[in-house]
Order: sequence, then structure tokens, then C-alpha cells
Amino acid sequence: MTTDEAEGRQAERVLRRGEPVAKAILESFARQFASLAQHYAPGVGAKNPNANERKYERWARLTVDASRALIAFEEPRLGAVARSGSRASARRSPGTAPGSTSRP
Repeated sequence: MTTDEAEGRQAERVLRRGEPVAKAILESFARQFASLAQHYAPGVGAKNPNANERKYERWARLTVDASRALIAFEEPRLGAVARSGSRASARRSPGTAPGSTSRP
């Protein structure tokens, strides 16, 4: 049995069990990244002894990236909006100018 066949069989077993593997993994990482971002967040009122702007920005960016990837699992329409770059471009009818949100 080749590696591809073994991976295919494993994927079939997972799908039969109904496990949303990719979604669950993304959700788990998004939560972990958000927790780490919060840990390193610069304090606004009270001073955070763990504050580290470089680490905060890194974990916050990864949180946003994982959250963006989750959109496709949450709501198909939101996934299309996220890929298009803006809500306005998702509402624009074919043939209308960018910035225009009119519909026929």
C-alpha cells in the first residue's frame, strides 16, 4: 500500500465518523493563538508584566489568519466576502463600477 492510499483510507475513516477535522484544528489553533496574543498584549490601563509587542503582533496576526481560514466553515457566503476582499465588492453586480453597491 502506498502512502497516498494509506492517507486516503485514513481520510475515509475520519469522514465516516463525521469529524470536522480541518475546522476543529483551525478552531483549536485560533483559540491558542488568541490566548497567546492576550498573554503578550501591551497593557492599556494596568501594566502587563508579560507585555511584548513583537510577540503580541505575531500571535495576533496568526489569530486573524486562522480566523479568516475558518470563515469558509462558518458561513459559505462570508467565505466569498473574505476572499473578495470587501463586503462592497461581494454586493457589486457584474458590470458595475468598483465602489458601487447597486443591484439590478
